Amino acid sequence: MKKIVILACVLFFGSGIAWAQDWPMMQRDATHSGYSAEGFSAPLKENWRALSGSPDNSFTTWPVVRNGVVYVSSGPGIIAVDALTGKRKWDVQPSEGQTIVSPAVDDVAVYMPVPFGRLLALAVADGKELWRFQAADSLDASPTLADGRIYIGSEEAKTFYAINAADGSEAWNAKLDFEPDSVAAVSQGIVVFTMEDLNSRNTTYVVALDAGDGHEIWRIQQQVANSSPSILGDMVILGGGDLNVYALDLKTGKEVWKTSVPGKFNTQNFPAIAFGDVFMADRIGNIYRLDGTTGKRKWLFDDAEVGFVQSFPVIAGKTLFIGNGAGWLYALDTDDGRLLWKHQVGGFVLSGAADEKHFYFGVKFGKEGLYAYGHDPKGKLAPPPVAEPNIVTTMVRALLVFLLIFGAAVVFSKRKRKASNLEA
Repeated sequence: MKKIVILACVLFFGSGIAWAQDWPMMQRDATHSGYSAEGFSAPLKENWRALSGSPDNSFTTWPVVRNGVVYVSSGPGIIAVDALTGKRKWDVQPSEGQTIVSPAVDDVAVYMPVPFGRLLALAVADGKELWRFQAADSLDASPTLADGRIYIGSEEAKTFYAINAADGSEAWNAKLDFEPDSVAAVSQGIVVFTMEDLNSRNTTYVVALDAGDGHEIWRIQQQVANSSPSILGDMVILGGGDLNVYALDLKTGKEVWKTSVPGKFNTQNFPAIAFGDVFMADRIGNIYRLDGTTGKRKWLFDDAEVGFVQSFPVIAGKTLFIGNGAGWLYALDTDDGRLLWKHQVGGFVLSGAADEKHFYFGVKFGKEGLYAYGHDPKGKLAPPPVAEPNIVTTMVRALLVFLLIFGAAVVFSKRKRKASNLEA
């Protein structure tokens, strides 16, 4: 029985799936679901703010959470802080400096790309370097961790890598026609990402590779400015540069559905997957909930001050959290898209991670640092929206007003004629 339990734990942790309280990589897991069933409700308040070892330069990116510790690229390096208190546990400043990406973490190490094409593995306990991998050129995307491997692309080298997390050895690499420019999603033994001709900016492909050996399974040409992909069951979900959101078959790349939307996306946008549906935020400030089976839009939130350029939905429980470049942090009801709460943080608010206590996010260009916001029992929710009448209601009301005025005019006219007849 003991062996069965151990084996189950190994399979669970090795599958790229996180425990409920963990958010160990960009958008939580290898499929980029961006969803945790554990959550808390709005309104929120700031519980703590953490700075890097160089507080004057605490430019902070997208955090991850594992076993009660938050890890993030901040200032000149990587910091690890206690998730409940924000107290810094360690701070590592690689000689190469910082890369503006999110790390990935498991029970052993934090995996972090740094400049000059290097991927570092730092011990979770104290940040000591365990190994380093040298790519052919720069590694500019956040790593995806699945089944004991780290998947990441190099734009400049036009190469995609699978690296063994245990020792940093290369499992395989795939030479590409163009530059891989998104964070990879992994499911069912398939790695999906986008690649683009960054010189001409007019050729983009969604590519699927075999996670075992890196051979290409399929590719399809898309418009420019795709989002990074997420995976919903047997479908790849991503936003296109042609004002559409696409669902593609994971095994073949064939289109399952597409939905027209008002805004475009880039590779720093991700779909979130929750309740069998798709949640997306575009570059002009809209947030959508789309039916996962048909793509039909269920609701639209369009009351953001600016667009979501480096932000994407993070869902904890029944609440969607997202920040934007104007310094606003929003909480929406996932059922109907209603604004529950918003707050001016100050600075460029990036998306983050969530557990059962906090929403964690980084801020740049302002009040920089790593923030943790939790439920505020004394806070106030946003007032309920005033229902705007639809066109049918408006037309009915206008008709009623017209009939009342017309009726009054008829009565007045009859009375006037009767009075004239009496006088005659």
